[in-house]
Amino acid sequence: MTEQHLTVDVVITGAGMVGLTLANLLAKQGKSVAVIDRSEIPVFEEQQAYQSRVTAVSPGSQAIFEYVHAWSAMQAKRVTPFQHMRVWDEEDNFRENAGVHFNASDMNRRCLGHVVENVVIQSSLHEILQQHENVEWLLPEHIS
Repeated sequence: MTEQHLTVDVVITGAGMVGLTLANLLAKQGKSVAVIDRSEIPVFEEQQAYQSRVTAVSPGSQAIFEYVHAWSAMQAKRVTPFQHMRVWDEEDNFRENAGVHFNASDMNRRCLGHVVENVVIQSSLHEILQQHENVEWLLPEHIS
């Protein structure tokens, strides 16, 4: 890495979902941000096969994505709502009626959240963040 001097309010190391979400929130608030990552940000291509690396996006996380205007970009790609969830621990080992079952209809909700491929989340956050002029990109790069 050649020595670089940046004048920004915040430096974020890591352009994953969390880093890009934080960068979007800060940029939206008018902060200058530098985003550094060892890799380029993955690109979503509509014809690509579904990816196995996914995230269950809760309504709270969805609200954050809506606030930074990334949720509509995700919806335009691929999101899948889920209505049921069963949570158990290792000792339950799929025993009948073991664990806790959540059902959206029990809570008068259409869904509990959405399953979204990580590449969809990351690429959508990146697309929105590129619209901000107060963001510096150092990709691929690392800090020594």
